[in-house]
Amino acid sequence: MKKEKIKLILVVGVGHSGSTILDLIMNAHSQIFGVGEISHYKRMRDHNALCGCGKIMKECFFWNNIVKDVNWNFLPLIGRSFLNMIFFSENYVYIEDGVYKKLDIEKYIDEFEKIYENILKVSGKKIIFDSSKDPDRVELLIKSGKFDIVLLHLVRNGKGTVYSHIKLGRKPLEYMKEWFLLNLKTEVVGLRNKKIKKIFFLYEDFAVGSEKIIKFILEQVDLNFEPEMLKNFRSKEHHEVGGNYKVKFEWSSQEIYLDEKWKKEMSWKDKSVFNLLFGWLNFFYKIKSKNYE
Repeated sequence: MKKEKIKLILVVGVGHSGSTILDLIMNAHSQIFGVGEISHYKRMRDHNALCGCGKIMKECFFWNNIVKDVNWNFLPLIGRSFLNMIFFSENYVYIEDGVYKKLDIEKYIDEFEKIYENILKVSGKKIIFDSSKDPDRVELLIKSGKFDIVLLHLVRNGKGTVYSHIKLGRKPLEYMKEWFLLNLKTEVVGLRNKKIKKIFFLYEDFAVGSEKIIKFILEQVDLNFEPEMLKNFRSKEHHEVGGNYKVKFEWSSQEIYLDEKWKKEMSWKDKSVFNLLFGWLNFFYKIKSKNYE
């Protein structure tokens, strides 16, 4: 009997784009389990980060059941450069004990298949919502052929993403380049894997029309919308890895609001630099967005 493929909704794109709130909402569906940024599990656990349930990762009963037979040491991938991704598509590496090592791709896939199987078994759900966002990792999972994948490309206006980093004291140009390169990598993954079902939407559209977007996502995996997803998602049991700490633990509202503080608070210089270098991609995504009526 042929083994049924594990169903995955994989978020791809850049951090600070609304994926944490989306993960919480999707996890509130009776058939979907939101794992958050599972590719960062080892780093989060090593640094005593909190699970979505509020407990330290090491003390979370859910994850202790999931990882008891998993080798996490080689699982955090190092993102490839754009040129490396284009010309050396199988050149994946990871760091172990401070040393760069070539990834055993088959073993990597086998470990994540085991992880996902454990999650579905323990949670009792049917589909995994993974907001790790790394396009390099996503392409590995696609190429394996072991998973039934929906690729979800979530994009926020680049100036909004960059401003969220500026508020944390980070260098704007570095994160402008990150926004550009990760979205460009995501476009490449989509073009190289045309048979995979793909979803694209803007954070801004999601923030002002969340129910329409959620219904659209669910249609792609043959599930019905459940009103509790939006009305009461914070009361559900959550075990997301990583993500935005404030969204997970400090905000209590069920409301989803559009954060565009960057329009007033981002300096004209940073806005001008972004527009000059990468504004064209912002414009492209605005055109690419669709009406979800």
